[in-house]
Amino acid sequence: MNVFSMLNLLFLCPNKMATIINNIFVTTQPIVCHKNNMSVYKHEQYAFYGCSGLTSLTLPSGVTEIGWYAFKGCSGLTSLTIPSSVTWIGLEAFSGCSGLTSIYVYPENLPELGTDIFTGCNAQNCTVYVPKGTVDAYKSSKFGYFENIVEFDATGIDKVATSADVKEVSRYSVNGQRLSSPTKGLNIVKYSDGSVKKVAVQ
Repeated sequence: MNVFSMLNLLFLCPNKMATIINNIFVTTQPIVCHKNNMSVYKHEQYAFYGCSGLTSLTLPSGVTEIGWYAFKGCSGLTSLTIPSSVTWIGLEAFSGCSGLTSIYVYPENLPELGTDIFTGCNAQNCTVYVPKGTVDAYKSSKFGYFENIVEFDATGIDKVATSADVKEVSRYSVNGQRLSSPTKGLNIVKYSDGSVKKVAVQ
């Protein structure tokens, strides 16, 4: 399954939570993209080129390929999650994403990587989190563009760093259903300080 074969709908919810088909990503900011830039074809280029309103991107499990220039120039993007199913990332897929501060990479086997994937990203300010036992492989790949590559436990819940005073208020599925506990998949968590964060539950 290719990420672009899943893209055929964009809508904004009243709370400005934007969801793109099959929950490819969730962001707390509206996304400004032209529909003709969204493709349903495999390996289509420029799908979200220059969408500066995109702030957080979580690709769902099952996505295997990220096309050329797919998210190039998404300068507002700060957080990126790449699922374990991804086997190929195309030319300049995330180049110019200068706002990135964290990338969670779940594939234990290094995906096939095109050239200049991260050109124009901030190599000093972004931390790349890779599965335990894979840090050397990722450092010697195109991911080595980043200065901070650390291992994390990819088998559990991505921990959301919060202060001791901030508590979880509520938790929802990406479809808006309230959850009583962490549930496999992407969970949207609201905190007592008013912030809303994504938590990927494996």
